[in-house]
Amino acid sequence: MNRVLFVVTSVDLDQLRQVNAVVEQREDLRSLPIRRPSIYDPTTTLGTVLTGVDPFRHEIHTLLVPRPEAEVEEAEASETPETSEGSEAGPRRLQFRTSRMTGAPFIWNRLASRGISSFVVNMPLTPAQDDDRVAEVPTAMVNRVMKQRGIEPLEAILGILRGGLDQRPETGCAIVRLPNPKGGDASDEADESDDLGDLGDDETGEPVEAAERGAEILEQLGRLEDAAGASRSLALILGPRAGIAVLKGADPEARTRSYSLQHSAPSTLLDLFGEPMPADLSARSMLVADDAGAESARRPAARDRKSTRLNSSHANISYAVFCL
Repeated sequence: MNRVLFVVTSVDLDQLRQVNAVVEQREDLRSLPIRRPSIYDPTTTLGTVLTGVDPFRHEIHTLLVPRPEAEVEEAEASETPETSEGSEAGPRRLQFRTSRMTGAPFIWNRLASRGISSFVVNMPLTPAQDDDRVAEVPTAMVNRVMKQRGIEPLEAILGILRGGLDQRPETGCAIVRLPNPKGGDASDEADESDDLGDLGDDETGEPVEAAERGAEILEQLGRLEDAAGASRSLALILGPRAGIAVLKGADPEARTRSYSLQHSAPSTLLDLFGEPMPADLSARSMLVADDAGAESARRPAARDRKSTRLNSSHANISYAVFCL
């Protein structure tokens, strides 16, 4: 099956440089810089990456959201003195967010609306369980497997991925949040030295160790590809203020842009499936060339729009004169 793997992970600046150096030596991989013009907390950043829209639209700022008032009232009505004894807050007024409690659909919801099934692993969300084309294994379940079996996060994710896809062979897209290789998630705090121009060799580090650490991250991505049985993959590796998108198996005829944005992943995944981009996604696919030729090709359209506005104003003026 022509399955696609999408991986998102966060790393620190040192790791980002190391991965970039190793990717440049791989002929089977293509990469492009990811710009992060605005820095948000990890939850908001993940929402931006997975929905493809800005935070003011997806409205994902916390993992907890208020419960519907009707549910709270029902819980209060069913409470007895025995059950409420010792409970200072009464019925819970907050609940963990599901992938439907957003101002914009996640990429797996967009794929499902086009008949493409997804298997989502290690997202810090409560599974919505409202679409047969989407299966979600949340971070809480991954942590439970780790604890029960005494294994590392990657091993737990790999096992869940293999087992889930064996049960759902029709899955077209596997979506995974990979924990930071150094443990935990890298901080999203801004670092003034972390810019697109600083992704070269680290002069202060040891070259051999840097290459090994960069290769380790890519080796983890390779293991995820094998477990998912994916023929194509897109990995979004985000640092504090910049990042790298790593593409594998994409159409060799398709060119990549000189850079992209952190909310370009949904558009790129739709492009990999040959699906048209919806109008509400502002970020273009990473696979569309962004060069002088493409820019010059867009200029006539800009002149046409200006001409249309001018003609429209002429019509309005003529109508106003006619009325007088």
